[in-house]
Amino acid sequence: MGSMLVFIYLKLIFSYLSVENGWWLRHLPLNVDAFNPLNLPANFSGNLDYIIISLMLLYVAKNYRILGKFKLTLFVGFLLISLNIGTSILNNLPFIDSIKHTLKLFSPILFFVCLVVFAKKENNDLKKIVIATVKLCFFLSFFAILFFNISNNRQANQWPIYFAGIHTHGYVLVSLFIGVSYLIFKKKTTIPLLLFIFITFLILFFGYGVRTVLIVYLLFIIAILYSKNKFFKYLWVQITVMTPVILLIGLFVIQSIDMNRFSSGRLDMYGEKLNIFKKYSSMEYIFGKGAGSDFIRTESWWYAEKGSHSDFITFTIENGVPYLLLFLFLTVTIIPYYKRINLIYITLVSGYLFSSLISNGLAARPLAGYIYFMVLAYIYMDIVKNKTGINE
Repeated sequence: MGSMLVFIYLKLIFSYLSVENGWWLRHLPLNVDAFNPLNLPANFSGNLDYIIISLMLLYVAKNYRILGKFKLTLFVGFLLISLNIGTSILNNLPFIDSIKHTLKLFSPILFFVCLVVFAKKENNDLKKIVIATVKLCFFLSFFAILFFNISNNRQANQWPIYFAGIHTHGYVLVSLFIGVSYLIFKKKTTIPLLLFIFITFLILFFGYGVRTVLIVYLLFIIAILYSKNKFFKYLWVQITVMTPVILLIGLFVIQSIDMNRFSSGRLDMYGEKLNIFKKYSSMEYIFGKGAGSDFIRTESWWYAEKGSHSDFITFTIENGVPYLLLFLFLTVTIIPYYKRINLIYITLVSGYLFSSLISNGLAARPLAGYIYFMVLAYIYMDIVKNKTGINE
């Protein structure tokens, strides 16, 4: 486990090299050119995934007998790869291209399995690992704010970022905020929890402005406040808590009545993909059209080929319907159930899926996924320890 964590931390530390400035910041130097004393390639962080995945596979192979219910998780991963082979053969594409989505979405979940197995085997609650990761990522984020260039999101300048891109950076931060919030939650103190989630939500909103990240965090906030105290279960309190959410949605709607513009061109893209999908053959429904087939130009995004901005649609277009269904089932295999499903845990799994339903979400960003599923593994072990989960 130690070597696995070392390479994940290295992946985090060198992720700044892959930050791209984009059109609006094209006049600024790239991190790989301006902040690269070791002369490493821009994709150095991404290449570490191959080492991390190899270490994880060795770990689960070594501990296969004690995997328990997670043997099903591995089996679903095997089925996803099997479909990738079919997609590769049908479309005459390199297998490595066909497997790219599986590597992205499955590696963080495989890391989750390794962490849970390690926790059970070593009687470790994962708290120290989460805290160490939080400290490292907060330091790197603060370093970026002090020394790196500004970022840009939807044509507006935002705070500097460290982790690969503004969306990935946002997902890393929200994973950290969720982890810290849960640690505060465990101390059974309400005021510090309220202050922390309020301040961190403002940081995400004004500092980076990534809408899907905000939605994931809002879902978690609602769940943790509801679980925190019966006080939050009263209708008038729920309305009070939901008011900022309603105002946020209202703000977005007021900005533009044009829903396609509000969705940053997604509706145009979704309509085009529906037309494409209607023309699929039966084999293409099963295996998709392969890597790259999701990228097209639309009326909104006329200047470049772009993907669907929905992992669900991308998986279906490129890998077929069974692949999407298996991806959804994969998340079911990691849900603990003791008499009843834990509200906070199921909300985090739902937030993970929702981010990929409406965007290139956590499933497409393994760097953030490692942190998200690390926090999820910590919460999972807390549920296992308490057997009945958190009072809901």
